[in-house]
Amino acid sequence: MSAEKSRPTANGAAQELTNATTASLKPEHSNPAKPAALIGATVEKPLDAILWKIILGHAELHQLTPALFAWWTLAHDTGRASRQAEIDRLSDENDRLYLRANNDPKQVAAITQRRLDGHFERESERFFAEVTR
Repeated sequence: MSAEKSRPTANGAAQELTNATTASLKPEHSNPAKPAALIGATVEKPLDAILWKIILGHAELHQLTPALFAWWTLAHDTGRASRQAEIDRLSDENDRLYLRANNDPKQVAAITQRRLDGHFERESERFFAEVTR
């Protein structure tokens, strides 16, 4: 049989093309009173239990299966990334307030100037290193 004859044509009835694969999608086969189970519903209680064991320190991450460790790591990394800008801002604010609380205004000015001088020195070295390449 040639490839053209083995494939349905575009002129054929749509019902011929979809009869076998979409029978379950027809309204008479659906059951709206019984919704489909959520993904992970069968393991929800054990996952919740291990989550609380980890949070409370009764279990360690190295005790997780590779798949569960991957879920934990993905969730942790996603959460951290979503808050990283705020963490950086608060860390800078903490450093600034610590500097002011533990130094008089003259010392703050001297420390700030020293940091700026170091920054511009490093930047000029980087800039001129790129220019000479």
